[in-house]
Amino acid sequence: MHIAEYRIPLPYHLDQYRVGYFWSQLQFSKMETGGGSGIEFVSEENITSPSKGRCTHKIYYLEKKLPRLVTSICPARYLQVNEKSKQFDNWTETIYSHDSFDKQTFSAELLSTTTPGRELNENVFSLTESELEKRKIIYVDITSQAYPEDYDAATDPALVRSEKLGVGPLLPDWMTSPEFEGRHVIWVYKLYKMQVKMPGFSKVKARVYTNIDRMMMKFFRCMFAWTDQW
Repeated sequence: MHIAEYRIPLPYHLDQYRVGYFWSQLQFSKMETGGGSGIEFVSEENITSPSKGRCTHKIYYLEKKLPRLVTSICPARYLQVNEKSKQFDNWTETIYSHDSFDKQTFSAELLSTTTPGRELNENVFSLTESELEKRKIIYVDITSQAYPEDYDAATDPALVRSEKLGVGPLLPDWMTSPEFEGRHVIWVYKLYKMQVKMPGFSKVKARVYTNIDRMMMKFFRCMFAWTDQW
């Protein structure tokens, strides 16, 4: 099993992050899909247990999101992934599955949460000792250089200022700069657990994991750049 925990510091308080995250999620989905590869929103409903939140079901169509080698040998139905997500105040549980494979062949889980302040929680997801040994920690610094194919000056935190927050452009050491003394900062944590034993996956595994890294960096750079829009 592949276990990766992403840690992203952002210049928001929790309420700002929640609003901005959901707004940016919709905009980012529109930006990243189209031309035969997209998202079908199957259902969305409010839930009350274990607390108030919402539950969504989406289907991702990945024809243009995978290497040609894969799409040329895989039937279209193999390129459709179900996403079922439960979102609460400060916690999100998302399960990815495939109708053609059992959980032992393909399963992926994404857990998300946040903590306020500059101090990190080293085991915010209460992982077992075995899971901690497998866990890979990846820090996402939105001021770092984006992947060349993803770079857009309009979403570069080093060039963008939020007038609403009075923040930016962001420098690499923004968390410890005098500008941020006394300001709100949060850590976003995202944990991926992936179990994939599909035929041929080993050939594209490295690219799949790199694409997750890319999307994390690209999304949160966009989210900061779009702050004054949400």
